[in-house]
Amino acid sequence: MSFENKYRELMAKPIDEIRRDIFFRPDNFHDEPWYGDFQIFMTIGVCQPQEEYTLQVRKALKIMGYDTHITIRDGKAYILPGEVRQVTREPKKHDDWER
Repeated sequence: MSFENKYRELMAKPIDEIRRDIFFRPDNFHDEPWYGDFQIFMTIGVCQPQEEYTLQVRKALKIMGYDTHITIRDGKAYILPGEVRQVTREPKKHDDWER
């Protein structure tokens, strides 16, 4: 199987089925239009790709071993590290504080 076929096969999978591939290198994605966003994430841990490339960037990061999630702020999608955290506790009220 050629590298190109393996690459296309990996990128066609749903993100939940993608596993880290230790033989993939970041520069394997250098021909992609979203490569700059991919590099930004690998450098600073957050990026804001164009909307049509968000899933491809997340898949490439997953292949490299990064767990990510998407957060939308002010109508813009950002890729952030880790899984989404659920906040289940309520903030304390002033009356609950000990004096």
